[in-house]
Amino acid sequence: MPEWGAHAVLERVKTSVPMAQGGKRLLKVTACVYRPWIRDPRIIPDVDAQAAATGYSFPSGHSMNAAALYGGAAIRKELSKALRITMVIIMVLIAFSRNFLGVHTPQDVLIGMGAGSLSCG
Repeated sequence: MPEWGAHAVLERVKTSVPMAQGGKRLLKVTACVYRPWIRDPRIIPDVDAQAAATGYSFPSGHSMNAAALYGGAAIRKELSKALRITMVIIMVLIAFSRNFLGVHTPQDVLIGMGAGSLSCG
């Protein structure tokens, strides 16, 4: 891979994450959706994850950032196919972990990934 190709990927990704952060803040204060365990007492999140999960639930910031960072890198043709597939796998695992830990609903994660993808440009 030529040096300029990797540099171009890094420059693109550096702009997508701050854009996702701004979008996340706007969506969270606009929607004001509480965490899953507050809305449904049957949901019991991981204790450590619950302690770290502050603020509103919607959209998932981790999923949004993963889509912006790893998804943004995965769509770049300058990277090898194996690296791009690895980026997609990491992105999906991060999204899955948010549901597995009980700190987000599937809707939080899907919208977060979709909104993060919009910043990939």
